[in-house]
Amino acid sequence: MKTTNSLLLTRAFAARPFGARVVLSVCVAAGTAADCGGDASWGAADASTSLEGTGGTGGTPAIDGSLADVTDCPPVPTDHWAPSWTPPRTPSHSCTADQIAVLASKCDTGVPSYNKSDCSDFEADPGNKACVFCMYSVEGDPSYGPIIILNDGSMWTNVAGCAALIGGDMSASGCGAKDLAQVLCRDAACNGCFGKAYGDCTVAAAQTVCASYYRAAACVRHPAYENCELPTWNETFIALGAMFCSAGMDAGDAGSSQESSSSSGDSGEQ
Repeated sequence: MKTTNSLLLTRAFAARPFGARVVLSVCVAAGTAADCGGDASWGAADASTSLEGTGGTGGTPAIDGSLADVTDCPPVPTDHWAPSWTPPRTPSHSCTADQIAVLASKCDTGVPSYNKSDCSDFEADPGNKACVFCMYSVEGDPSYGPIIILNDGSMWTNVAGCAALIGGDMSASGCGAKDLAQVLCRDAACNGCFGKAYGDCTVAAAQTVCASYYRAAACVRHPAYENCELPTWNETFIALGAMFCSAGMDAGDAGSSQESSSSSGDSGEQ
């Protein structure tokens, strides 16, 4: 079952750079959270449905001085901000477990086993086209698969979409949407912070300017959703890939497959 801190750390780990966010790449590879952070525009998706009012406006609570003091970069008010919700794609049978493992180990720039040539060959093979298109979505798409490529070039795992699929509620009032709302609120409140200050800020934001969104998303801390976020990016990549693109294998089974792949050297571990 997730706690406030583990939720924060997996969010920090979730943003993946294509060379720009070096600090994230380094801290994820090291497996530590102290230096992890993010920058602006995580998941600022093209809005189709506003979530304003789902859990109350995010900016209502005042910033407590004791919380603001714990960070050099305190959260800013979010009174005039509201998140948006993009539902998950319907799961399909587009990938095999081996195809997902190759994408995780050869095409993810953040893992030691990344190989540009091998990745290009894999993506150019017509037999892999359907899998690649299933695995990756682009910010602004009408629905999202397991991995979302944001406008700033980073990648984000679709944890909220996983929660929506498990809960069976794809609406803007479902648990997945509420989870995404609290994550995006904290990012909006802290998007001027970097490195450790970003992590400190998001903790403070969850208790202050984003408290109503965080409380509304309590549902996602139910054990039923725990396999939507696994300990490492690589495990989550494979688990969500299996859920969205290899329908019939749930996230828990995918996590077991990842352990097997790692032991055989097929995928990089972070």
